[in-house]
Amino acid sequence: MKIVDVHFYYLGQKKDDPRFRNLLAQKANWTPEQMDEFLSKNDSAIFKKKRVNEAVDLVREFQQVGVIGAINGLANVPYYTKQFRKFLENNGRFRLTWNWASPIFNWIWQPCRGLWAKWLLYGLVSTLLSWSFLFYPTQMLGMTGMIIFSLVLWIGEFCFYGSVSNYDYFLKKTQDENFWPTLPYKRYKTPFWILILIAVCIGAVFFGLQTKSVISMQRQMINPTISQGEKIQFAGVEFVPLPGWRVISGFPGNFQPSFFGNYQTKPMLFLIMGIQPTKEQDQRKAQSETDKVFGVLSLWVYTPKGKTLFHSLDQKEVQEIIEPIAKGFNHAMFKLMLKDSQTSEPIFMEVNGQKWAKIVTSLQFRGAPPEATFLNGVYYTVAGNRLIILYLQGSLEAKEAEKKIEQFLQTFKFSNAV
Repeated sequence: MKIVDVHFYYLGQKKDDPRFRNLLAQKANWTPEQMDEFLSKNDSAIFKKKRVNEAVDLVREFQQVGVIGAINGLANVPYYTKQFRKFLENNGRFRLTWNWASPIFNWIWQPCRGLWAKWLLYGLVSTLLSWSFLFYPTQMLGMTGMIIFSLVLWIGEFCFYGSVSNYDYFLKKTQDENFWPTLPYKRYKTPFWILILIAVCIGAVFFGLQTKSVISMQRQMINPTISQGEKIQFAGVEFVPLPGWRVISGFPGNFQPSFFGNYQTKPMLFLIMGIQPTKEQDQRKAQSETDKVFGVLSLWVYTPKGKTLFHSLDQKEVQEIIEPIAKGFNHAMFKLMLKDSQTSEPIFMEVNGQKWAKIVTSLQFRGAPPEATFLNGVYYTVAGNRLIILYLQGSLEAKEAEKKIEQFLQTFKFSNAV
């Protein structure tokens, strides 16, 4: 059985209250003279070494005579006794108050106040809400919608922590309640810790996979695979990277971008375009030539989760995916950094009997010289109920990279429908 101390504050305000005097004399086993002497010298009292259930009863009894008590004492006594009194005026029920320290320092504030259970519970709920955009279809909002969603979520969490934290502390200090009176911790302790254990295990696995993928990516960035013109099979698509391109595999397993909730992708594959220096070449010259045609291609292959079929380039489901990628620089965050941006309408072309479309965006950032223009290109096609996207990011001269991409498209072959 846990043993605690019980602290009571501002006793001098009640020293002439007969109900308080009788209760204090009874609990301390004092004579009137002893009590008068104590109250003349002290404004607070501590009842030591009480069992928790005794401490809770003691706090409740003193509350009935208007004295604030707390198990193991309070931090910042003047502030919290004022807040606790508001809850007592509402018969111990929740009342809206505000605590600035909690939302600003919530990951520190709660453990420092002994609110470990709610620290874990609120943290779990906050994490699930933060990850919710990975599982729900919000593609109609686009990138701007995701920014608004994140902002609303942050404001909501800030207001939640600020408005409930005083009451959480009140329940902990006056009732030794880690949850709520209607949902007591002692009754639901076992399922709560099972839930936390499951969440920790899932988080550890997720973190491990992410760490593994990051390490793999870093290793490949340092020592990428150099294409010698070999065929590559990737998510039902066959293609041949041009000789000299560097090939970097993406994240292992399925990966679903936040605004594509109705679809799933296979791992992204990165192709770094450029001239690979040979031992005989002058390194400085080779680097200069590489810069001229530098570009990074991301290859995404989308398949629908439900009954939706990819059948044409202009269908709604295809445009829901393409538009946030092609027009991702049109929202406010990027406009502050951009001096100018121009996005083309879809340009359709046929390559080896396969219809492709491309959308090109040129970007000029503020403060950058005119020749430092970046070009983003989205190339996409539909084949076998798959949407195949090539996303180019890089700085170009004479659009040489575009020619190389169109040469690359000629190597694509597609398997049967999924």
